Amino acid sequence: MVPIIYWFSCGKYTCRIIADSDISKFFPGQWIGKAQTLQSPSETITINLEKSAFGDYERTQNGWFLRRSHERWQAVYSQHERVLFAIESLSKDEIKVNVDNYSEKKIRLGIQYGLMTALYQKCFGLHGVTLVCGNEVIICSAPSGTGKTTLAKLLEKHCDAIIINGDFALVTPSEDGVIFEPTPFCGSSGRSLNHRFRVNRVVFLGQAKENQWRELDGREAVIRFLSNAFVPDWDKCMMQTVQENIIKCISMLKVNEFDFAPMQEAAEVFLKKVKEDTSFYSE
Repeated sequence: MVPIIYWFSCGKYTCRIIADSDISKFFPGQWIGKAQTLQSPSETITINLEKSAFGDYERTQNGWFLRRSHERWQAVYSQHERVLFAIESLSKDEIKVNVDNYSEKKIRLGIQYGLMTALYQKCFGLHGVTLVCGNEVIICSAPSGTGKTTLAKLLEKHCDAIIINGDFALVTPSEDGVIFEPTPFCGSSGRSLNHRFRVNRVVFLGQAKENQWRELDGREAVIRFLSNAFVPDWDKCMMQTVQENIIKCISMLKVNEFDFAPMQEAAEVFLKKVKEDTSFYSE
């Protein structure tokens, strides 16, 4: 196969993917039509996607395993003792992603984690639904299965909310505030608007029988961000940098916790609390 280059806009950044020409057959559905043939003027991150046998790779039951060789490193990601992909450093702005064979899941996760690793000095990835609600841009973050998508759909149906991205937020702290960078990584939702937004608030979600809303202090906020963000903890310097970016974001955001029961009332309470909070915190 002849290598071919695909371009994806990620707001301030551009992801350049170099891979075999047949890779597009395995792109997630929401990526179709988003690949570009020309380089945009934004900062470029290169992802070299290659096939590689993982027979001799060490691995964990679930999670990351690090392999080091001189100045280079390779982080191997496994699920149920099976390697899904490996990320290898090539240079400051270039990452190699190895998969044993092409599949939508491996391509999506490999490129997503490769991009976050390459950009760790500037931004970080947060698992969550991003939406516009009550004149604010809000990221609702929580582990899978908590009800993020359910709440987002309730807000959209009953509170005139607009979903920007259904699964993933690439977040950049800047002089202009906390910026949401658009990406095509949006899980199965297919919701991924290609616009940059200034984020006003992050709400960490939990399940409960009754709706409960509260503001988190700095310590609580850091813990919740670290639990839901991609933190490359195989490298102390990288891990520290991501933590510093998280703390910068917290200083410019309102951070709340919302435990809820997945019903219409929860969406109404959510909107009410957002509108009641008129404090100006991110000038």
